[in-house]
Amino acid sequence: MYLPRLDGVITDTGTFQRKNNDEDLNPQLACIVEGRGRVFIYHGSFVAFVDDEETFITRMD
Repeated sequence: MYLPRLDGVITDTGTFQRKNNDEDLNPQLACIVEGRGRVFIYHGSFVAFVDDEETFITRMD
């Protein structure tokens, strides 16, 4: 499984929704970092960092 380019939306619960995807991608793990936003970990070692201003996705190898 892969996390597509970020031209979709990550909801408050971490679900990645993209118009062209057949199904949504749900995180394997989610946590709130006090004062920093939310962190979501997806299958395939992808990590999304989400706060009120931006969203950043990277892959942990």
